[in-house]
Amino acid sequence: MKRFAPLHSLIVILLLTATAHSQSCLPSGIVLARQSDIDNFYVNHPQCTAIEGRLYIWETDGGGITNLEGLEQIESVGGDLRIIATNSLEHLEGLERLQFVGGDVRIFRNEALLDLCGLDGLQSIGANLIIQEN
Repeated sequence: MKRFAPLHSLIVILLLTATAHSQSCLPSGIVLARQSDIDNFYVNHPQCTAIEGRLYIWETDGGGITNLEGLEQIESVGGDLRIIATNSLEHLEGLERLQFVGGDVRIFRNEALLDLCGLDGLQSIGANLIIQEN
């Protein structure tokens, strides 16, 4: 039986370490309806950088969403990204690391939204970009 050379062992360890630091999560997706949901995202999903399903930021019942800074670790969303009906969200900062969305990006009915700052790193959208009634 052959033994792994030290270099091969080091490469395997580095690959396993890199995989442990970033991981896919939430195959069914997630709906964040309150600022506390966003603020606690990292606490609840500490190594999640790739949401497999959809990500809906959809303020309900006076959820008071004012920023998306708790989502700073997200690099991809496999399904749709929807930001809907936030009353106090002015910017999309917090999504700077987001590079890929597999489905639609829909930004709809956000009364206070001034700009799309925060989506600067977005490189690919798998379906449609829909921006309405902001």
